[in-house]
Amino acid sequence: MVLSPKKILSTNAPLKVFSMILGYLVWSVFSSGNTTTITQEVPLCFYNASEKCIVNAPETLTVTLAGKRADLHSIDYDALAIHLNAHNLEPGINPIQLNKDTLFLPDTIKLVHYTPIPLVVEMTKK
Repeated sequence: MVLSPKKILSTNAPLKVFSMILGYLVWSVFSSGNTTTITQEVPLCFYNASEKCIVNAPETLTVTLAGKRADLHSIDYDALAIHLNAHNLEPGINPIQLNKDTLFLPDTIKLVHYTPIPLVVEMTKK
């Protein structure tokens, strides 16, 4: 006896729909707590820079962020940037250590890695 696709789909349809919904709910509950990572290219921005100085630095950095999937999806990646105070830079070569505060990230998201390492910013006078 050969069953048609229509017969297969319509037999016990409520049970099949219930099983699909239950499977989705179980998957979403167990996957929502998992930590995941995302790698994104982010611009490097300076503020409080003196008009008498030139800041030489990479335009963008590649950052790896970790957190819950829902938290990572809630970030506006187009608005994400690394903000550094140029007033704190000395003339010459300055090694910079980044943290999540320079990205203005929520507490639920961690900065795992960034490149280039070491981040070197050169400050020269005009």
